[in-house]
Amino acid sequence: MDGLWCGAVRQAPTGSSSASVADGAWFRRGVILNLSNPKAVLAWMATLALGASDAGSLWQVGLATLLCIAVGFVIYGVYAMAFSTSGAMLAYGRSRR
Repeated sequence: MDGLWCGAVRQAPTGSSSASVADGAWFRRGVILNLSNPKAVLAWMATLALGASDAGSLWQVGLATLLCIAVGFVIYGVYAMAFSTSGAMLAYGRSRR
């Protein structure tokens, strides 16, 4: 099993650093990772289900969906930006075995 866990405990190759990745690549990776999280999708679906009612019209459901999408992009964009900083990446590096 050579998954993410094994990669985290394995020694990093010499000469590899965060500087070898193009500017903005860590941010893009973080956004993609968070937006592809199925738990996040289920949480937003539950949020929409709680706010929906039988009396709601189609435009209200569409507006609520667009609002959830916008809020999700902002939240996960902030996460990706925060965890792509050099300080956060140094903390990740120190936590490796």
